[in-house]
Amino acid sequence: MDALDEAVFDRMTGLASFEADRVWWDLAFGDPGLPLAVLRAMPSIPPEYDSSNLGVEERTIRVSVYAATRDRVRELLREVEAAFVMQALALSRGSVMHCLKGSDDCFLDPDRDEDAALVWHGVIDLVFSVCRTPGD
Repeated sequence: MDALDEAVFDRMTGLASFEADRVWWDLAFGDPGLPLAVLRAMPSIPPEYDSSNLGVEERTIRVSVYAATRDRVRELLREVEAAFVMQALALSRGSVMHCLKGSDDCFLDPDRDEDAALVWHGVIDLVFSVCRTPGD
């Protein structure tokens, strides 16, 4: 896991709505219960032009949240957005210059939970501009 992934995971598990066992990378296992969040690192994009000796890249982390109601999913998306967008985020290596919201969406998930109840799914893309030193 790289420095950005670690920092995002740590901040997510510190949010009031999520317990440590309800935030996952790529796929949730077992029955963690709702609400839960699944994080996915999207491919990074290098800048079109970089005149510095530091490497700058755009990194997107897609956060999917799941809850029993549409209103709860919207609350969770707002909480995630408030925790990251235009907020400082310390990394163990490199630095985050800023974080912007790429897109978001909320919809009824086609799958149901183990009790056949409806599950709502929300997605927010967090776009980080990350500055790293060569070799990181």
